[in-house]
Amino acid sequence: MSYDLYLVRAPAGADDDFVEAIAMAAAESDGPAGPPDPAVEARKRALADALCAADPTLTASTPDHAAIAGYEGISIEESRRRHRQIEVYGPPDGHGILVTLHDDWVSLEMPHGRGDAGMATLLRYVGLLTRLGGFVAFDPQGPNVVDPSEYGGPRQPTPVGVHAVAPDDKAMRPWWRFW
Repeated sequence: MSYDLYLVRAPAGADDDFVEAIAMAAAESDGPAGPPDPAVEARKRALADALCAADPTLTASTPDHAAIAGYEGISIEESRRRHRQIEVYGPPDGHGILVTLHDDWVSLEMPHGRGDAGMATLLRYVGLLTRLGGFVAFDPQGPNVVDPSEYGGPRQPTPVGVHAVAPDDKAMRPWWRFW
């Protein structure tokens, strides 16, 4: 079991019900429909890099497309189209937080029982991502819109330019993934 948060983009002034609808639709989607957009890929990489710069214990990882293709019985090209997320995670002895950067939303997961220090770390990440990514945070367990201004980010953020760096596809995979 885990504590989850969804970060989505919503129009300024959107009410909590509207944010909830966007967040739940994102979480229930089957993934990206079209081909990768270089601007979106650069934005995801920039957010991953910003998280890793803010917390040097974090590692960013992209999917192992050859392994996924073999597991799912699809081509490597189809795996690249379907699986474009970037995962950011800490060391095995850390808080167990997993940040998954999708094309247009972010999910954060943390196992229950990580205490105040784990929650403070999770909320620092939420503050950074809302500030840099223009997201609104939603807690599906609540359901509540989370006000990240308490944790370093604005309630209705304005995206800030960040600089992208080339992805590191050789990063070690998290232990909980099956491919």
